[in-house]
Amino acid sequence: MKVTNRQLQGVPASPGLARGPVYRWMPSLEIPRFKPQDPAAELERLRRARQQAAQELRRLAQEVAQRLSAQEGAILEAQAMFMDDPSLVQRAEAAIKEGQNAELAWHEAASARCTREGSSIN
Repeated sequence: MKVTNRQLQGVPASPGLARGPVYRWMPSLEIPRFKPQDPAAELERLRRARQQAAQELRRLAQEVAQRLSAQEGAILEAQAMFMDDPSLVQRAEAAIKEGQNAELAWHEAASARCTREGSSIN
């Protein structure tokens, strides 16, 4: 067994140091792709999905803050804030108006954001 020291760079989820084995999980997401019949209805579907995701993340943030710490709960609260991020929403809505379905539009908007910021949505 050959052990080497390598440095990984990324966006931390919380402050501090970590030492130990690293496992990278790269799930393959199957994003539905279809042409919506009604772009207005698809925009509404995206709005409802964003609203539900934000509510669930905020509920989890409160639970984590109570069980662990406010700092760890804030990580989930930050994730919830992405659901209302104007640049993500505008990009996804524009894609829907051009004929994409809500899932694909949001995935591509988030992927573009992550690429720009040097992180991954996975």
